[in-house]
Amino acid sequence: MQTSPSPVLAHHQRTAHRPGRLSGGRRLNWSNRPRADKRYRGVEPIALPTAWSESEVPAVAVLSGEVPPADAVDDLAGLARLLFFADGVVRRRRLNGLTLHFRAVPSAGALYPVEAYVVCADLDGLPAGVYHFDPVRFCLQPLRQGDWRAHLAEASADPQAAAARVTVALTGVPWRTTWKYGERGYRHLFWDAGAIAANLLEVSAATGLSARLVTGFADRLVADLLAVTPGQAPAQGGEMPLALVPVGMAADPPPAADPPPTTAPVEDHPSAQESLEEVILRRGSTRRFATQPVPTSTLQWPLAVAAGHVPGDVAPPGRTHLTRLVAVHAVDGYDQGAYAGSDERLVALHDRVSRQQTAELCLGQPLGGDAAHTTFFAADLDRLLGAAGDRAYRVAQLEAGVAAERLQLAAFAAGGGATGLTFFDDEVRSFFGTSDWPMLTVAAGIPAYRARPGRRPTHR
Repeated sequence: MQTSPSPVLAHHQRTAHRPGRLSGGRRLNWSNRPRADKRYRGVEPIALPTAWSESEVPAVAVLSGEVPPADAVDDLAGLARLLFFADGVVRRRRLNGLTLHFRAVPSAGALYPVEAYVVCADLDGLPAGVYHFDPVRFCLQPLRQGDWRAHLAEASADPQAAAARVTVALTGVPWRTTWKYGERGYRHLFWDAGAIAANLLEVSAATGLSARLVTGFADRLVADLLAVTPGQAPAQGGEMPLALVPVGMAADPPPAADPPPTTAPVEDHPSAQESLEEVILRRGSTRRFATQPVPTSTLQWPLAVAAGHVPGDVAPPGRTHLTRLVAVHAVDGYDQGAYAGSDERLVALHDRVSRQQTAELCLGQPLGGDAAHTTFFAADLDRLLGAAGDRAYRVAQLEAGVAAERLQLAAFAAGGGATGLTFFDDEVRSFFGTSDWPMLTVAAGIPAYRARPGRRPTHR
Protein backbone atom coordinates (compact mmCIF):
# COMPACT_ATOMS: atom_id res chain seq x y z
CA MET A 1 0.00 0.00 0.00
CA GLN A 2 1.36 3.42 -0.95
CA THR A 3 1.95 5.69 2.03
CA SER A 4 1.67 9.47 2.06
CA PRO A 5 4.91 11.44 2.33
CA SER A 6 5.78 13.01 5.66
CA PRO A 7 4.49 16.56 6.17
CA VAL A 8 8.02 17.90 5.70
CA LEU A 9 8.61 16.02 2.45
CA ALA A 10 5.16 17.07 1.26
CA HIS A 11 6.13 20.68 2.00
CA HIS A 12 9.38 20.25 0.04
CA GLN A 13 7.54 18.76 -2.94
CA ARG A 14 4.85 21.43 -2.79
CA THR A 15 7.42 24.23 -2.89
CA ALA A 16 9.35 22.85 -5.87
CA HIS A 17 9.93 25.20 -8.81
CA ARG A 18 8.57 23.85 -12.07
CA PRO A 19 8.65 25.32 -15.59
CA GLY A 20 5.68 27.62 -15.93
CA ARG A 21 5.03 27.60 -12.17
CA LEU A 22 7.50 29.19 -9.77
CA SER A 23 6.68 28.32 -6.19
CA GLY A 24 5.79 31.41 -4.19
CA GLY A 25 5.84 33.76 -7.19
CA ARG A 26 3.76 36.80 -6.32
CA ARG A 27 3.32 40.52 -6.90
CA LEU A 28 5.35 42.31 -4.23
CA ASN A 29 3.80 44.90 -1.95
CA TRP A 30 6.73 47.22 -1.31
CA SER A 31 4.80 49.11 1.36
CA ASN A 32 5.14 46.14 3.74
CA ARG A 33 8.66 45.03 2.83
CA PRO A 34 10.13 43.58 6.03
CA ARG A 35 13.05 45.27 7.76
CA ALA A 36 16.23 43.22 7.61
CA ASP A 37 17.36 44.22 11.09
CA LYS A 38 15.80 44.00 14.54
CA ARG A 39 15.68 46.83 17.10
CA TYR A 40 14.58 46.65 20.73
CA ARG A 41 12.82 49.53 22.43
CA GLY A 42 14.17 50.81 25.72
CA VAL A 43 17.46 48.91 25.34
CA GLU A 44 20.77 50.77 25.43
CA PRO A 45 23.00 49.24 22.72
CA ILE A 46 26.61 48.31 23.39
CA ALA A 47 28.87 49.48 20.56
CA LEU A 48 31.21 46.77 19.34
CA PRO A 49 34.91 47.52 18.82
CA THR A 50 35.97 48.11 15.22
CA ALA A 51 39.62 47.18 15.76
CA TRP A 52 40.89 43.70 16.56
CA SER A 53 43.71 41.28 15.86
CA GLU A 54 43.14 39.48 12.57
CA SER A 55 44.45 36.13 11.44
CA GLU A 56 47.80 35.87 9.71
CA VAL A 57 47.28 32.44 8.15
CA PRO A 58 46.30 32.45 4.44
CA ALA A 59 42.68 31.61 3.72
CA VAL A 60 43.70 28.65 1.54
CA ALA A 61 45.39 27.08 4.58
CA VAL A 62 42.39 27.74 6.85
CA LEU A 63 39.94 26.27 4.35
CA SER A 64 42.25 23.27 3.92
CA GLY A 65 42.01 22.55 7.65
CA GLU A 66 45.69 23.24 8.41
CA VAL A 67 45.23 25.57 11.40
CA PRO A 68 45.73 23.85 14.80
CA PRO A 69 43.29 24.50 17.68
CA ALA A 70 44.36 27.07 20.26
CA ASP A 71 42.57 29.43 22.63
CA ALA A 72 39.10 30.72 23.54
CA VAL A 73 37.15 33.89 22.82
CA ASP A 74 38.17 36.02 25.81
CA ASP A 75 37.36 39.65 24.97
CA LEU A 76 34.80 41.87 23.29
CA ALA A 77 37.10 42.64 20.35
CA GLY A 78 37.45 38.95 19.52
CA LEU A 79 33.69 38.54 19.68
CA ALA A 80 33.23 41.60 17.43
CA ARG A 81 35.56 40.04 14.84
CA LEU A 82 33.57 36.79 14.81
CA LEU A 83 30.23 38.54 14.45
CA PHE A 84 31.37 40.96 11.75
CA PHE A 85 32.92 38.37 9.45
CA ALA A 86 30.00 35.98 10.04
CA ASP A 87 27.10 38.38 9.42
CA GLY A 88 28.31 41.98 9.48
CA VAL A 89 27.48 44.68 6.93
CA VAL A 90 30.31 44.94 4.39
CA ARG A 91 28.64 47.10 1.70
CA ARG A 92 25.90 49.74 1.64
CA ARG A 93 24.00 50.82 -1.46
CA ARG A 94 21.09 53.18 -2.18
CA LEU A 95 18.38 51.74 -4.43
CA ASN A 96 14.91 53.19 -5.09
CA GLY A 97 15.13 55.35 -2.00
CA LEU A 98 16.18 52.45 0.22
CA THR A 99 19.56 51.75 1.79
CA LEU A 100 20.49 48.13 1.25
CA HIS A 101 22.96 46.63 3.71
CA PHE A 102 24.90 43.77 2.12
CA ARG A 103 26.44 41.41 4.62
CA ALA A 104 29.38 39.03 4.82
CA VAL A 105 27.16 36.15 3.65
CA PRO A 106 24.83 35.85 0.65
CA SER A 107 21.06 36.09 1.00
CA ALA A 108 18.47 35.80 -1.78
CA GLY A 109 16.95 39.20 -2.49
CA ALA A 110 19.17 40.74 0.21
CA LEU A 111 16.36 39.94 2.67
CA TYR A 112 18.60 38.47 5.44
CA PRO A 113 15.98 36.47 7.36
CA VAL A 114 18.42 35.18 10.02
CA GLU A 115 19.12 36.86 13.37
CA ALA A 116 22.16 36.18 15.58
CA TYR A 117 22.24 36.16 19.39
CA VAL A 118 25.16 35.76 21.76
CA VAL A 119 25.06 33.72 24.99
CA CYS A 120 28.36 34.20 26.81
CA ALA A 121 30.37 33.99 29.99
CA ASP A 122 32.19 37.03 31.34
CA LEU A 123 34.50 38.40 28.65
CA ASP A 124 37.02 41.20 28.93
CA GLY A 125 34.83 44.22 28.18
CA LEU A 126 31.48 42.40 28.30
CA PRO A 127 29.64 40.85 31.28
CA ALA A 128 28.03 37.44 30.99
CA GLY A 129 24.58 37.58 29.45
CA VAL A 130 22.32 37.11 26.44
CA TYR A 131 22.68 39.67 23.65
CA HIS A 132 21.20 40.33 20.23
CA PHE A 133 23.61 41.28 17.44
CA ASP A 134 22.60 44.30 15.36
CA PRO A 135 24.76 44.15 12.20
CA VAL A 136 23.57 47.49 10.79
CA ARG A 137 24.58 49.58 13.83
CA PHE A 138 27.31 47.05 14.71
CA CYS A 139 26.31 46.73 18.31
CA LEU A 140 24.94 44.29 20.87
CA GLN A 141 21.52 44.76 22.42
CA PRO A 142 21.47 43.28 25.96
CA LEU A 143 18.53 41.00 26.71
CA ARG A 144 19.45 39.09 29.90
CA GLN A 145 22.14 39.41 32.55
CA GLY A 146 24.08 36.49 33.95
CA ASP A 147 25.61 33.26 32.69
CA TRP A 148 22.98 31.24 30.79
CA ARG A 149 25.31 28.71 29.19
CA ALA A 150 24.05 25.87 31.39
CA HIS A 151 20.56 26.56 30.07
CA LEU A 152 21.83 26.05 26.51
CA ALA A 153 23.63 22.88 27.54
CA GLU A 154 20.38 21.55 29.01
CA ALA A 155 18.42 22.54 25.90
CA SER A 156 20.88 20.84 23.56
CA ALA A 157 22.23 17.99 25.71
CA ASP A 158 25.61 19.18 24.41
CA PRO A 159 28.18 19.69 27.18
CA GLN A 160 30.27 21.85 24.86
CA ALA A 161 27.54 24.50 25.03
CA ALA A 162 28.41 24.99 28.70
CA ALA A 163 32.18 24.78 28.14
CA ALA A 164 32.25 27.31 25.30
CA ARG A 165 32.89 30.92 26.34
CA VAL A 166 30.49 32.06 23.59
CA THR A 167 27.60 30.45 21.76
CA VAL A 168 26.04 32.18 18.77
CA ALA A 169 22.37 31.23 18.44
CA LEU A 170 20.84 31.65 14.97
CA THR A 171 17.12 32.19 14.47
CA GLY A 172 14.94 32.61 11.39
CA VAL A 173 12.26 35.25 10.72
CA PRO A 174 10.05 33.58 8.07
CA TRP A 175 8.17 36.71 7.02
CA ARG A 176 11.33 38.38 5.74
CA THR A 177 11.71 35.77 3.02
CA THR A 178 8.16 34.40 2.55
CA TRP A 179 7.16 38.02 1.77
CA LYS A 180 8.87 37.53 -1.60
CA TYR A 181 9.28 33.78 -2.07
CA GLY A 182 6.12 32.43 -0.46
CA GLU A 183 6.25 29.07 1.28
CA ARG A 184 9.49 28.15 -0.50
CA GLY A 185 11.10 30.94 1.51
CA TYR A 186 11.35 28.60 4.51
CA ARG A 187 14.23 26.89 2.70
CA HIS A 188 16.10 30.21 2.66
CA LEU A 189 16.11 30.32 6.47
CA PHE A 190 18.31 27.23 6.60
CA TRP A 191 20.46 28.24 3.63
CA ASP A 192 21.29 31.60 5.19
CA ALA A 193 21.84 30.12 8.67
CA GLY A 194 24.17 27.51 7.17
CA ALA A 195 26.18 30.24 5.43
CA ILE A 196 26.55 32.22 8.68
CA ALA A 197 27.52 29.03 10.53
CA ALA A 198 30.15 28.25 7.86
CA ASN A 199 31.70 31.70 8.29
CA LEU A 200 31.69 31.29 12.07
CA LEU A 201 33.42 27.91 11.78
CA GLU A 202 36.09 29.17 9.37
CA VAL A 203 36.68 32.57 10.99
CA SER A 204 37.07 30.78 14.33
CA ALA A 205 39.53 28.30 12.82
CA ALA A 206 41.57 31.14 11.30
CA THR A 207 42.73 32.16 14.79
CA GLY A 208 42.86 28.65 16.21
CA LEU A 209 39.45 28.65 17.90
CA SER A 210 37.35 25.51 18.04
CA ALA A 211 33.71 25.84 16.98
CA ARG A 212 30.89 23.43 16.18
CA LEU A 213 27.42 23.45 14.65
CA VAL A 214 24.67 22.07 16.91
CA THR A 215 21.32 21.26 15.30
CA GLY A 216 19.78 19.07 18.01
CA PHE A 217 18.13 21.07 20.79
CA ALA A 218 14.77 21.71 22.44
CA ASP A 219 13.39 24.57 20.37
CA ARG A 220 11.08 25.90 23.09
CA LEU A 221 13.88 26.19 25.69
CA VAL A 222 16.09 28.09 23.26
CA ALA A 223 13.20 30.27 22.07
CA ASP A 224 12.30 31.16 25.67
CA LEU A 225 15.89 32.12 26.46
CA LEU A 226 16.06 34.39 23.41
CA ALA A 227 12.52 35.70 23.98
CA VAL A 228 11.38 34.82 20.46
CA THR A 229 7.98 33.44 19.42
CA PRO A 230 8.25 30.55 16.94
CA GLY A 231 4.49 29.86 17.01
CA GLN A 232 3.49 33.39 16.03
CA ALA A 233 2.20 33.98 12.49
CA PRO A 234 5.08 34.91 10.13
CA ALA A 235 3.54 38.27 9.18
CA GLN A 236 3.28 39.11 12.90
CA GLY A 237 6.98 38.70 13.47
CA GLY A 238 7.29 34.99 14.28
CA GLU A 239 10.88 33.86 14.85
CA MET A 240 12.25 30.33 15.22
CA PRO A 241 15.56 28.90 16.50
CA LEU A 242 17.60 27.26 13.74
CA ALA A 243 21.08 26.40 15.04
CA LEU A 244 23.62 26.90 17.83
CA VAL A 245 27.33 27.54 17.24
CA PRO A 246 29.45 27.20 20.41
CA VAL A 247 32.86 28.85 19.96
CA GLY A 248 36.00 28.51 22.06
CA MET A 249 36.05 25.21 23.91
CA ALA A 250 38.15 22.07 24.16
CA ALA A 251 38.93 21.09 20.61
CA ASP A 252 37.46 17.97 19.04
CA PRO A 253 40.11 15.52 17.83
CA PRO A 254 40.50 15.63 14.06
CA PRO A 255 38.27 12.99 12.43
CA ALA A 256 40.54 10.20 11.23
CA ALA A 257 38.11 9.22 8.49
CA ASP A 258 37.98 12.72 7.05
CA PRO A 259 41.46 14.10 6.23
CA PRO A 260 41.65 17.78 5.32
CA PRO A 261 41.53 18.66 1.63
CA THR A 262 44.75 19.25 -0.23
CA THR A 263 45.79 22.90 -0.19
CA ALA A 264 44.76 24.69 -3.36
CA PRO A 265 47.77 25.04 -5.69
CA VAL A 266 47.30 28.78 -6.26
CA GLU A 267 50.67 30.01 -5.05
CA ASP A 268 51.16 32.21 -8.13
CA HIS A 269 47.81 33.96 -7.78
CA PRO A 270 47.62 37.28 -5.84
CA SER A 271 44.89 35.79 -3.62
CA ALA A 272 47.18 33.00 -2.35
CA GLN A 273 48.38 34.98 0.68
CA GLU A 274 45.09 36.71 1.49
CA SER A 275 43.69 36.13 4.96
CA LEU A 276 40.22 34.68 5.39
CA GLU A 277 39.01 38.12 6.49
CA GLU A 278 40.30 39.64 3.24
CA VAL A 279 38.59 36.94 1.18
CA ILE A 280 35.26 37.52 2.96
CA LEU A 281 35.50 41.26 2.31
CA ARG A 282 36.36 40.68 -1.34
CA ARG A 283 33.72 38.04 -2.02
CA GLY A 284 30.21 38.86 -3.12
CA SER A 285 27.76 37.17 -5.46
CA THR A 286 29.41 37.14 -8.90
CA ARG A 287 27.08 38.76 -11.44
CA ARG A 288 28.91 37.94 -14.68
CA PHE A 289 31.27 35.10 -15.54
CA ALA A 290 33.88 34.99 -18.27
CA THR A 291 33.44 31.73 -20.17
CA GLN A 292 37.15 30.87 -20.14
CA PRO A 293 38.37 27.48 -18.86
CA VAL A 294 39.65 27.21 -15.30
CA PRO A 295 42.42 25.01 -13.84
CA THR A 296 41.52 21.59 -12.46
CA SER A 297 42.34 22.77 -8.93
CA THR A 298 39.59 25.40 -8.98
CA LEU A 299 37.04 22.60 -9.24
CA GLN A 300 38.61 19.86 -7.14
CA TRP A 301 39.84 21.95 -4.21
CA PRO A 302 36.60 23.95 -3.62
CA LEU A 303 34.62 20.70 -3.78
CA ALA A 304 37.01 19.15 -1.24
CA VAL A 305 36.52 22.16 1.05
CA ALA A 306 32.74 21.92 0.66
CA ALA A 307 32.86 18.19 1.46
CA GLY A 308 34.86 18.73 4.67
CA HIS A 309 33.59 17.50 8.03
CA VAL A 310 31.22 19.90 9.81
CA PRO A 311 32.19 19.84 13.51
CA GLY A 312 29.15 19.20 15.69
CA ASP A 313 26.14 16.92 15.33
CA VAL A 314 25.36 17.33 11.61
CA ALA A 315 26.93 14.01 10.57
CA PRO A 316 29.56 11.60 11.93
CA PRO A 317 33.18 12.14 10.84
CA GLY A 318 33.72 11.00 7.28
CA ARG A 319 29.99 11.12 6.52
CA THR A 320 27.79 13.64 4.73
CA HIS A 321 24.09 13.85 3.90
CA LEU A 322 24.88 15.52 0.59
CA THR A 323 25.71 14.43 -2.93
CA ARG A 324 27.41 16.88 -5.29
CA LEU A 325 25.88 16.94 -8.75
CA VAL A 326 28.16 18.97 -11.02
CA ALA A 327 27.63 20.33 -14.52
CA VAL A 328 31.14 20.94 -15.90
CA HIS A 329 31.41 23.44 -18.75
CA ALA A 330 35.06 24.51 -18.94
CA VAL A 331 37.53 22.87 -16.53
CA ASP A 332 41.01 21.73 -17.57
CA GLY A 333 41.30 17.96 -17.35
CA TYR A 334 37.52 17.39 -17.40
CA ASP A 335 35.31 16.69 -20.38
CA GLN A 336 32.17 18.78 -20.54
CA GLY A 337 29.53 16.68 -18.83
CA ALA A 338 27.48 15.77 -15.76
CA TYR A 339 29.29 14.35 -12.74
CA ALA A 340 28.35 13.17 -9.23
CA GLY A 341 30.16 12.47 -5.97
CA SER A 342 29.91 12.75 -2.20
CA ASP A 343 33.33 14.43 -1.95
CA GLU A 344 35.84 16.00 -4.33
CA ARG A 345 36.07 12.76 -6.33
CA LEU A 346 33.61 12.91 -9.20
CA VAL A 347 32.15 10.12 -11.35
CA ALA A 348 31.08 10.94 -14.90
CA LEU A 349 27.35 10.41 -15.53
CA HIS A 350 26.87 11.55 -19.12
CA ASP A 351 28.10 14.15 -21.63
CA ARG A 352 24.72 15.65 -22.55
CA VAL A 353 25.61 19.02 -21.04
CA SER A 354 25.51 22.46 -22.59
CA ARG A 355 25.74 25.92 -21.07
CA GLN A 356 22.21 26.69 -22.23
CA GLN A 357 20.86 23.52 -20.64
CA THR A 358 22.46 24.25 -17.25
CA ALA A 359 21.15 27.81 -17.36
CA GLU A 360 17.66 26.42 -17.97
CA LEU A 361 18.01 24.16 -14.92
CA CYS A 362 18.80 27.32 -12.93
CA LEU A 363 15.47 29.00 -13.80
CA GLY A 364 16.90 30.28 -17.07
CA GLN A 365 19.56 32.35 -15.29
CA PRO A 366 22.59 32.77 -17.60
CA LEU A 367 24.99 32.59 -14.63
CA GLY A 368 24.29 28.87 -14.28
CA GLY A 369 25.55 28.24 -17.82
CA ASP A 370 28.26 30.89 -18.06
CA ALA A 371 30.08 29.46 -15.02
CA ALA A 372 32.98 27.06 -15.48
CA HIS A 373 31.12 24.57 -13.27
CA THR A 374 27.79 24.55 -11.46
CA THR A 375 27.23 22.36 -8.40
CA PHE A 376 23.83 21.19 -7.16
CA PHE A 377 23.96 19.98 -3.54
CA ALA A 378 21.36 17.21 -3.17
CA ALA A 379 20.11 14.92 -0.40
CA ASP A 380 18.14 11.67 -0.19
CA LEU A 381 15.25 13.12 1.81
CA ASP A 382 13.18 9.91 1.77
CA ARG A 383 16.01 8.01 3.49
CA LEU A 384 16.93 10.82 5.89
CA LEU A 385 13.40 11.55 7.04
CA GLY A 386 12.61 7.86 7.34
CA ALA A 387 15.66 7.23 9.51
CA ALA A 388 15.75 10.36 11.68
CA GLY A 389 12.34 12.02 11.41
CA ASP A 390 11.29 15.41 10.15
CA ARG A 391 14.06 17.27 11.96
CA ALA A 392 16.53 15.69 9.54
CA TYR A 393 15.22 18.13 6.93
CA ARG A 394 16.64 21.02 8.97
CA VAL A 395 19.97 19.20 9.21
CA ALA A 396 20.18 18.52 5.45
CA GLN A 397 19.32 22.11 4.52
CA LEU A 398 21.78 23.54 7.07
CA GLU A 399 24.55 21.25 5.81
CA ALA A 400 23.79 22.40 2.26
CA GLY A 401 24.10 26.02 3.42
CA VAL A 402 27.47 25.29 5.07
CA ALA A 403 28.77 23.39 2.02
CA ALA A 404 27.63 26.08 -0.43
CA GLU A 405 29.27 28.88 1.57
CA ARG A 406 32.51 26.92 1.94
CA LEU A 407 32.57 26.29 -1.81
CA GLN A 408 32.07 30.00 -2.50
CA LEU A 409 34.80 31.04 -0.05
CA ALA A 410 37.18 28.52 -1.61
CA ALA A 411 36.33 29.75 -5.12
CA PHE A 412 37.24 33.32 -4.17
CA ALA A 413 40.34 32.21 -2.24
CA ALA A 414 41.53 30.37 -5.37
CA GLY A 415 41.22 33.53 -7.46
CA GLY A 416 37.78 32.95 -8.96
CA GLY A 417 34.23 33.87 -8.09
CA ALA A 418 30.90 32.21 -7.32
CA THR A 419 27.23 32.80 -6.69
CA GLY A 420 24.28 30.89 -5.26
CA LEU A 421 21.32 30.09 -7.51
CA THR A 422 17.91 28.47 -7.36
CA PHE A 423 16.64 25.77 -9.70
CA PHE A 424 13.85 23.66 -11.17
CA ASP A 425 13.73 20.78 -8.68
CA ASP A 426 12.41 17.88 -10.75
CA GLU A 427 14.32 18.91 -13.87
CA VAL A 428 17.62 18.77 -11.93
CA ARG A 429 16.77 15.28 -10.66
CA SER A 430 15.90 14.10 -14.15
CA PHE A 431 18.99 15.64 -15.73
CA PHE A 432 21.36 13.91 -13.28
CA GLY A 433 19.28 10.72 -13.09
CA THR A 434 18.86 10.76 -9.32
CA SER A 435 16.06 10.43 -6.78
CA ASP A 436 17.89 12.83 -4.43
CA TRP A 437 16.36 16.27 -4.00
CA PRO A 438 18.46 19.34 -4.86
CA MET A 439 18.98 21.59 -1.84
CA LEU A 440 21.11 24.47 -3.09
CA THR A 441 23.16 25.45 -6.15
CA VAL A 442 26.50 27.26 -6.59
CA ALA A 443 27.91 28.43 -9.93
CA ALA A 444 31.68 29.10 -9.95
CA GLY A 445 34.23 30.36 -12.43
CA ILE A 446 36.20 33.47 -13.40
CA PRO A 447 34.39 36.79 -12.87
CA ALA A 448 34.10 38.97 -15.99
CA TYR A 449 34.84 42.11 -13.96
CA ARG A 450 36.80 43.27 -10.93
CA ALA A 451 34.55 43.77 -7.91
CA ARG A 452 35.21 46.41 -5.28
CA PRO A 453 36.01 44.85 -1.87
CA GLY A 454 33.71 45.41 1.08
CA ARG A 455 34.63 47.57 4.04
CA ARG A 456 35.34 46.90 7.67
CA PRO A 457 32.74 47.97 10.22
CA THR A 458 31.62 51.46 11.15
CA HIS A 459 28.99 52.63 13.59
CA ARG A 460 25.72 54.11 12.29
